[in-house]
Amino acid sequence: MRKVNKKVRILVVDEENRPVGSKRRDKALQRGLNFRTVHVFASSNGTYLLQKLSNDHQRSPGRIGASAAGFVLKDETSILAAARVLDKELGIRPYHLASVGTLPVKHDESTKFVEVFVASIGQQTIASNEAEFSELLPMRTNEIGELLEENAAAFTETFAEVFPMVAGSPMAEIVLDGGEEESESNCDALLEAYKVSVDEYRFQVELSWNRNKFFLISAMAAISAAIAMTEFSSQKYASLLIPFLFLLSTLLAILGLSAQRVGKTYYRQTHNDLLEVISTYNVAEQRRDPGYVPIPTIRTTAGMRHRLQGQSGRIDGRIGRGTFSGYLRWFYRLIAFVGLLGAALSLYFGVYNSEQWRVSERPAISPLPQPEVTPETPSEKESQNDDVLEDRKSPPPR
Repeated sequence: MRKVNKKVRILVVDEENRPVGSKRRDKALQRGLNFRTVHVFASSNGTYLLQKLSNDHQRSPGRIGASAAGFVLKDETSILAAARVLDKELGIRPYHLASVGTLPVKHDESTKFVEVFVASIGQQTIASNEAEFSELLPMRTNEIGELLEENAAAFTETFAEVFPMVAGSPMAEIVLDGGEEESESNCDALLEAYKVSVDEYRFQVELSWNRNKFFLISAMAAISAAIAMTEFSSQKYASLLIPFLFLLSTLLAILGLSAQRVGKTYYRQTHNDLLEVISTYNVAEQRRDPGYVPIPTIRTTAGMRHRLQGQSGRIDGRIGRGTFSGYLRWFYRLIAFVGLLGAALSLYFGVYNSEQWRVSERPAISPLPQPEVTPETPSEKESQNDDVLEDRKSPPPR
């Protein structure tokens, strides 16, 4: 009877197949968490070797399934998981191993992301493994398709969903025609792909840092220029230029944040591609030379180590906390805030200064002209008083 290790830690992913951590297999299934699996179709002499599962299989007793299948563990990439399950279930190592795609499939309350691989195994002897399967069925692509149409219940549910990917894959046809004699040329091609991947990885690292330097230096230069212009804030045009420079620093900081996110996405995708090439090359070389020392994976940063351990693995531009990129993101935000604050203050005081300027430049209003008053001499004043007295003494006319 097949023994299932329920305590093994598997890779847990979100709804978009991005790794978010790891969990024990039994706990992950109980909680309805999403995970990854691999299904491998191994070919020999132009036929696929399919497992007919034992009658005591937990989910699909007596049905036909892929050559090998299993969970992706927390420390694995999918291609390493494919090589592992082939060795565990069939006791073989593939000459060629290639992915043909990934398909989300419902698994009770969870969603499992099934990555399908095709493998060429040549004339290797397959070990008997009654714990995994009752027998191996050699079947050609057209025979599998016909049996699926006649009796789909003879296959596992997952097999029926993923096999069309294999049947329509050009890579599957290449692997079906491949053999041991091609393994050396395949390793040479993988070595060239490894060199290209390393060059692309270096280019993305340098490009991302150069972008960050440009936006950081430009934004800080704009703030410095705005602060220097405050010495001339009383002048009319300076009061307009200062808020413009502050707003320019904010815009540059926002563009820097966007460039950092986009650059992180490209960088992570390139790093993941490099890991796939390294894994594929190691598998091929180990098959050709058992004494081959595998190329180590790149894990210079905490984020890289977390992705390799299944604790992370996102390929979008989200940035983790406590990393250099995380601190740089907060510095961008600080620059943007300072720019907005400086623009607001400079606009406020600029309006105040312009009002003062308008008042100082306004022409003064001259008072209305007043009639001239000639001061009277004492003799004139006495004569006027005598005339008034005479008028009062004279009798009124009859």
